This record gives sequence, C-alpha cells and structure tokens, in this order.
Amino acid sequence: NAVAEILFGKINPSGRLPIVFPRTEDQLFKFENKELKVKYDHYHGYRWFDDKGLEPLFPFGFGLSYTTFSLSNATLVNNLRPGNPNFQVTFDLQNTGTVAGAEVAQVYLGLPASTGEPPRRLVGWQKVFLQPGALQHITVRVDQNDSSHPMGYWDVGSNSWQTAPGDYTVYLGNSSAMASLTVAGTLHVGP
Repeated sequence: NAVAEILFGKINPSGRLPIVFPRTEDQLFKFENKELKVKYDHYHGYRWFDDKGLEPLFPFGFGLSYTTFSLSNATLVNNLRPGNPNFQVTFDLQNTGTVAGAEVAQVYLGLPASTGEPPRRLVGWQKVFLQPGALQHITVRVDQNDSSHPMGYWDVGSNSWQTAPGDYTVYLGNSSAMASLTVAGTLHVGP
C-alpha cells in the first residue's frame, strides 16, 4: 500500500538526495591499482563536481515532488561580530502547487578564491511542510563557530581552521545545482 500511495500521489514523500548522481561514467575519477591490477571508479561529492565544472545528472539535494514551490524575497542579515558570529538568510517559501508537500530550502556559501576551496558549500537548510497555496516566512541561521566550520578552511601551514578575509557569497536554492541557486547577498570578513 505504501508504494501505491506514493506512486499515485496520495502521499508526497518530499525526499532529497544526499549524494550526486553522475551524468556519465566519464564524470567519475578513475585510477588503477597496479599491484592488484584492478581499475576503480572513485565517487566524489557535489563540491568536487562544482570545482571541476561538471553538471551531474542529479545534483546533491535534488528531489522530486507532486507539487511545486517558490523561494522569494531572500534577504541576508549579517551579524558577524564578536559575541554574535552568525548570519541569517530570510525568505518566503510558498507551495505553488495543488498538493501538500515539503521543500528543503538550502543555503550555500562561496568562500573567497584565496582559500582554494570549491565554489560553494552547504551551510544550512530548513525542511518545511506546506499545504497548497500556503506561504511561510523562513529564517536559516548559520553560526560561524559551528563544528562544521561553515566559513572556514583547513590551513596546512598552521594545522588549524582559518577564516580568510574577503567576500563570501551566500546562495539560496533547493539543490547544489547552480541553476537552482539565487544570490541572497555577500558577507565581507576582515579589513
């Protein structure tokens, strides 16, 4: 019964992919272990795909639904200061379809080029269930001191996490695909 309810739209599972599906086998990193005489296809995540400029078949965070959603009025609130090292992305999320369902709004951050990091990384998200036509004002908060180091990069010279000075671009969307992302604003760190 559960599968039939999903297939016929009685239930809207609203799931999201936690991985990237490559478009072709050529998008996999290939290497050969000459001692074992075995060839391996090595899988990489969404940040590697972004860094290499590859468009996967299904990006990280992608999901199908029996309804549609719109993200609008994205605003960046910068609270990056001593004692309150965070920023928020606020926006309106609306179910524009005819079926109830959930959307996972995702916030990505682009670090300054000087860090050598891939173009964007996931730093926050919010899953919201909405009835058809319903609109909700959402806030996703990102804390610079979180254990995931959302604004940091690993500095091998100092053997520690660092935050580089420069501009950080904040994106909002529903997957890691650049086509789904809009710029919510820019943060400036440092002098």
